[in-house]
Amino acid sequence: MNDLEEHFARNFDYLLKGKPLEALGNSDATLTQFLQFYRHMGIIDFFFEHFYRLSIQEDHKGRWLCKVRAHEMKDGDGITSGLIKRVAELKKIVTG
Repeated sequence: MNDLEEHFARNFDYLLKGKPLEALGNSDATLTQFLQFYRHMGIIDFFFEHFYRLSIQEDHKGRWLCKVRAHEMKDGDGITSGLIKRVAELKKIVTG
């Protein structure tokens, strides 16, 4: 396994544990590239990728859940599983 593969694997482990993703000085990988790679490899499905993006971008009562937009994020900008759960709870309340 090379350094980049190891980096993607480590970040996937962090993603599952709700920890911030880790940035490497020599890595220009974006959040989108991480998610596309995980989906292409069959590690996550489209629903997970889509929901993860919603957890970053969704606006509820005028408050953004994350200060950085998904397309601007780099691999060092972490989104935790706590935010994903928060979006799920908000959607449940809103959609009834």
